Amino acid sequence: MENLLTLVKHELKSILIPDWRKLAIFTVLSLICIGGVIQSYAFIDEILGIPKPPLYDLLKPFSIWPAWVLLVVPLYILSHIFNLTYLVDNFPPLGGVKTSFFSVLYSYILSCWSIYVWDKWLKTDKLKYLILALGVFTAFAINPPIILTSFPEGASYILSGFILISITMILYSIALYGFIKFLSSLVKILYKRLGSSNRQ
Repeated sequence: MENLLTLVKHELKSILIPDWRKLAIFTVLSLICIGGVIQSYAFIDEILGIPKPPLYDLLKPFSIWPAWVLLVVPLYILSHIFNLTYLVDNFPPLGGVKTSFFSVLYSYILSCWSIYVWDKWLKTDKLKYLILALGVFTAFAINPPIILTSFPEGASYILSGFILISITMILYSIALYGFIKFLSSLVKILYKRLGSSNRQ
């Protein structure tokens, strides 16, 4: 059991140590989080007395909010399961909305895990093309550019929404695949250890 814990600690360390790929993905996801929070002001802008967040007008031509919603869905579910939603009230405001500390932190973890999964299981596996295609296809299904041509914001809105949702869904596809592989590996390790213990 001690060896297993040591292995887990070593793997966690290798997962969380930053490199340029993790930081690049983290930067994109952080921008999605911050931009999504800022764009959420669109749903409350008619309420008197709520100040406009900085950069709101600058980000208006881009579709960031849908990608942010998809990105934080697991975090939202977990925060309700563990009753942590009250922590949001302690964060400083961005105009009329709250800063996205937890979603940014979650973005770093997702970035690290995705790169770890890619290097460990997908880099040399042909399945990676299917995983990537699944992410893009899901993004197309959620955010079809053809339908979005009716939006008055134009090409920047259409392309930004599709690209950001594609990035989000590709990362989720990779992360989910890695989670399945991790559970499978863990079950195999425990099964071997139980088998060796019974033989002794």
